[in-house]
Amino acid sequence: GVSQAKTQAEQSSESLVTKSAHLERSASLDEVRHILGDVVAETRDIAHNGQLLKEMLDETRQEVEALRDELEHTRQQVTLDALTGLKNRRALETALQDACSHANMPATPLSLLLVDIDHFKVVNDTYGHLIGDKVIRSVGALLSANIKGKHTVARMGGEEFAVLLPETPLANAERV
Repeated sequence: GVSQAKTQAEQSSESLVTKSAHLERSASLDEVRHILGDVVAETRDIAHNGQLLKEMLDETRQEVEALRDELEHTRQQVTLDALTGLKNRRALETALQDACSHANMPATPLSLLLVDIDHFKVVNDTYGHLIGDKVIRSVGALLSANIKGKHTVARMGGEEFAVLLPETPLANAERV
C-alpha cells in the first residue's frame, strides 16, 4: 500500500539521481539516448505510482468519512432514548453540567422540571404496554412542543421526564 508506494518513490528518486550523474559523465550520443530512455521509463513508473497513491488516498478518505458518519450515528444512539427519540439520562447529565457551569455566572437563572406520569402502572396493566409506550411518546412530544431554544427535554426512564431550562427564572419555568 502506502509503504510500498513510498519505497518505490525513494527508489525512483535514487535512480534518477544516479542517471543524472551518468548523463553528466556521458560522452557518446548512444549513452545519452540510453540514459534518457531509462529516465522516461522511470518517469512513467513515477506517474503510475503517483496515480496508485492517489487512488489509495481517495479510498482511505472515503473510509474515514464512513467511519466519521458511523461514529456520529453511534454517538446519537448513546444519547437518545429509543422509545421517544428524546435525549436520555446521560445526555441530560451532560447538558445539566454545562447549564450549571453557565448558571454560576452572576444573575443567570436555571430551572429544572421533573415530570412523572401519575398512576402509569394502571395504564400498562389496563391497556397493555403498547398503549403505555404510546402514552410515553405522546407525553414526550407534548413536552418537546412546549420548549424552545436552549431548553432540553429528556426521558429519565420509565414514565419519568426532565425538562432543563437554562437561563429561565422560576416564574417562566412555572409557565412551561
